[in-house]
Amino acid sequence: MGSDGIERDEVRALDLLERACLGGERTVCSIAVELMRRQGTEDRARLMPLLAQGCADGDLVACASAGTLEVSAPAPNRERAEGWLGQACVGGLGPACAVLGDLLVSQPARENAAIQNYRMACTSETTEGCRGLASLCLRGRLNACGYSQALAPLALQAPARLSR
Repeated sequence: MGSDGIERDEVRALDLLERACLGGERTVCSIAVELMRRQGTEDRARLMPLLAQGCADGDLVACASAGTLEVSAPAPNRERAEGWLGQACVGGLGPACAVLGDLLVSQPARENAAIQNYRMACTSETTEGCRGLASLCLRGRLNACGYSQALAPLALQAPARLSR
């Protein structure tokens, strides 16, 4: 029973939400995933189909979550993770851009793509993107050092921290 005195059956509700999501009801996929996580469920086998369906239906948060979950898998499918993260990044989710940058930077031939994603993340005030650019800049990747425009919004918020 909830704190408001109303009896709830979250297990049954979750079952119904999963069915609705997998049946194409796009608005409930993220709700189902959130309910699973609130219940302490981190079962990848249950989460991934819901996130994939939500992403296929245009839920950018589901795309970012699916990509992040795929990256953390024991044997990640990098191509699938890149697709989901790329969709979320293009949709404007800065954290997805940073995770995608982290995934790409480990492949020397894709470093420029990593820099682009880090810039998109940093510009959207996702500090992990700024960190990725700084890391590459410190390693001598000069094309990552042109970050003044990306950092401008952060400089306005905390000039003392950035000037040190």
